[in-house]
Amino acid sequence: MKVNQISLDQRLNRIKAGFPSDPAFVISSIKSLARIPITVYLNAFNDEEARLYEILGMEPYDEQNELTYLKVAIRIYEMRKLPEYKELANEAIYILSLPLRRCYEERKSVYEKRTEDTT
Repeated sequence: MKVNQISLDQRLNRIKAGFPSDPAFVISSIKSLARIPITVYLNAFNDEEARLYEILGMEPYDEQNELTYLKVAIRIYEMRKLPEYKELANEAIYILSLPLRRCYEERKSVYEKRTEDTT
């Protein structure tokens, strides 16, 4: 990850606002997410993971061809192009969003508590 020359004040203001201190972090995070095995990514969502494999018509685990977030995203993208698979693709997108939604909700509740504590 290339680190940008950003002043300390700007970095601190970004952190206070809830953002990474360097915008390049977001790009780096997305690239890392693309390589994560889907079994790891959906570890806390076993039923939904099984449903995702069903939607994609894939086997749950294949050592030779480990399924990554990127491969799933590409498969869903291709499905969305076909009208007859659009609804299933939308369901798959929802499943992929679950860990991020959970993270968002947890962060939101922490920030809300922090705001309540300071008033």
